[in-house]
Amino acid sequence: MSFKKRDRSIVDMLFILALFGVFMVCALFVVLFGANIYKNTVADMQLNFNKRTAVSYVSEKIRRHDMVGAVSIKDKDGGSELVLKEEVDGDVYLTHLYAFDGSLKEITVKEGTDFDPGSGQDILKVSEFNAEKVSDSLYRFDIRDDKGQNTDFFVAVYSETDGGYELE
Repeated sequence: MSFKKRDRSIVDMLFILALFGVFMVCALFVVLFGANIYKNTVADMQLNFNKRTAVSYVSEKIRRHDMVGAVSIKDKDGGSELVLKEEVDGDVYLTHLYAFDGSLKEITVKEGTDFDPGSGQDILKVSEFNAEKVSDSLYRFDIRDDKGQNTDFFVAVYSETDGGYELE
């Protein structure tokens, strides 16, 4: 058996380099497409998180204050605010949810106390917060986030129907 060393030509070397180049270009495209898909997925997850947070936060606040006369809507500078009334040790406190300076804010003050809208606690980034009373027991909310996405949802107040709890 004779093992002869094969003579390599420049064409063989160019073929191997071309094959390696095609492999590298394909790998680069796979990485770039994967990064773009990942970026879009993260952006969509952030939008969904903001929507779910807005819906669950407002819904839970209303459910915690679900007593006759404890939930109301006030018009406020081109939008509206949700006002939740609560009695603690004989004193009445009002929790205000409103949009100000690009954020959904919350502040709790004693009834009759004025407050600076900028002093509220930031909840999440929004550009608009609109609330309306649809019926005695149904409220509609429309929240526009900082990316321009709208979240529109309804919350039912059970205390305004028969057998509800009354605020003392």
